[in-house]
Order: sequence, then structure tokens, then C-alpha cells
Amino acid sequence: MAARMYLQKGFPIKEDFLAQSERLFGAKPINLMGKKGDDLANINNWVKEATEGKIEDFLSEMADDTVLLLLNVIHFQGFWKNKFDPSLTQRGTFHLDGQFTVPVDMMQARMYPLRWTLLEQPSIQVAHFPFKNNMSFVVIVPTSFEWNVSQVLANLSWDILQQPLLWERPTKVQLPKLHLKYQLDLVATLSQLGLQELFQNPDLSGISDESLVVSSVQHQSTLELSEAGVEAAAATSLAMSRMSLSTFSVNRPFLFFILEDTTSLPLFVGSVRNPNPGAQREHKEQQDSPDSRDLFQDLKDFVPGDKPFDPDLKLEPLFEEDYPQFSTPK
Repeated sequence: MAARMYLQKGFPIKEDFLAQSERLFGAKPINLMGKKGDDLANINNWVKEATEGKIEDFLSEMADDTVLLLLNVIHFQGFWKNKFDPSLTQRGTFHLDGQFTVPVDMMQARMYPLRWTLLEQPSIQVAHFPFKNNMSFVVIVPTSFEWNVSQVLANLSWDILQQPLLWERPTKVQLPKLHLKYQLDLVATLSQLGLQELFQNPDLSGISDESLVVSSVQHQSTLELSEAGVEAAAATSLAMSRMSLSTFSVNRPFLFFILEDTTSLPLFVGSVRNPNPGAQREHKEQQDSPDSRDLFQDLKDFVPGDKPFDPDLKLEPLFEEDYPQFSTPK
């Protein structure tokens, strides 16, 4: 995680704000050069270095009256505790909804030691894919197209992520290989959340005695999932006795969380509605569409009758966009 402050030369900023910015975020003030092209190049180069090349050309423009620019960057690289074999990755089908699909490369494992469970109301699969160093990639997949990921996220009980109930079992896994980018100006979003004053007549006197207004809040994220990871000891899976295997297939829109396991605090939260937005949609045949009720019944056979938790999720219809979204908490 890194932070940086760009400041118009000569702009009067309070020393206490500078001191707290450096103490809390490690952000030291750097003067803007006054040449827009040079300033944009310097800012984009810093973001590129801070994200190890994952985010390039973060800013394409900057207002002429910009006097202060605050940047916050977080870069996470997680290695699977149990990596996927690249030779098993093959082209698969991702179901956008009940009518359309897109092709996507699916990472696969035949006996992946996965912690996962299933909720009935609504029917949701929850799985923890462990990273090295006490981190996890948590996936929540609605098993019915009646519930979209926005509805689930808006009404999600935090107990789902905090409960230490998921036990490990050998599972046949399919997980899409992803390399997605998403960029958004957050002004409209933050205004809808009740922060309109921040962009109109805010009290920013803690920063400067000069009159300030927030003119832009830019956000850009990348998400990359691949087979790479730290190879764990293979004895556990190879020594498992013969048994019926359950299946966890992420072949429809899903939510994801990157969690710190000890505290269950999220570093990243997001959703993937289309893992291959550049591909042409295909109208799927009826028999190609997974029947959510049959899927739920099959999965239910692998889940004990006593449910450790049953959150009350009251779902309200929301607008479902058809593009990948993921966000980084600031």
C-alpha cells in the first residue's frame, strides 16, 4: 500500500495535515511542476511503479485549477496455497444469465482441498481458496439466476465471511482465469451515498484556509487470477481415500473478497459479471443452461443437515450491469 500527495507550488496547506498524512499514510508532499503533460507523466509513472506495472496511464487529464492531488494505491499479489495445474486449464463456458454465455479459460483441479458450504435461502455457494500468509480468496456464487450478485452483496450478512465453519474436503473445482481492468469516476457514486456536500461546499478547513472543493475522485482496479501459486505439500491430496467428490464450479456471475484470515477484514471486495467482456455473447441452448434447482439439490447432498448459520438475507431487485466490477477500499 502506498500514498502520495501532489501539491501546487506555493499553495498554503496546514502543517498539521502534512504531518498527519506522513505519519498515517507515509504521504510526503511533492510539488506539481505546472506543466500538465509532465505532471501527468510523473503521476502515472509513480502509480505504475507502486502497482508493479499492473496499472498504467491512471490519469489521462487533470483540471487546470488543480491545487492538491491525493493518491492512494494498494497492490496485492497472492500465491495459491494449492496451485492449479496449467495443463488442466481449458476453454469452458461462463453463463452470464439464463440466456447468454461467453467462452472463458477455466482453471481446474480434480481433488482440490477446498473449504466451502452452501446456504439454502437464498441458494448461495461460499468457498475459501487459501493464499499463502493467512489470506484467502472468498467466492460467493448464487446458484440461481433469480438472484444477481448486486442483490446478494447489498444484503449480505457479514457472518458468512466470519464463520470458521467451513471444513476442507476434496473437491472438483473450476475457476475462471481472469485478467480484468475497471475504471470509474466515483463522484456520482459518492454523491448517491450522501456525500454531495464534498463536491459542492465542503468544510476542508483542516487542510487549508483556502476555499477547496473536491472536483474528481478517480478509481482504477485490476484483477488477475491465474494458476500460479506456492506449491503446497502434495501428500494430503494424494493420500486421500477414495470417496465421492463434490463440485464447485464458478461458471456464473460471482462475488469475491480477498480477506485477511485472522481478522476476516477485506482488502478487496468486488463482483465479476462477465470474465471475458471482449468476447461475443453466445445464445445458449436450453440443455446447456445449468438448472439451478437440480444443482442445488446435488450440492445439498454434500452439506450436513445442521446448518451452522442461516443469515436473513432480504433481497430487493437492483439493476444488474453487465461488465466486471471490483473495488479497492480507500
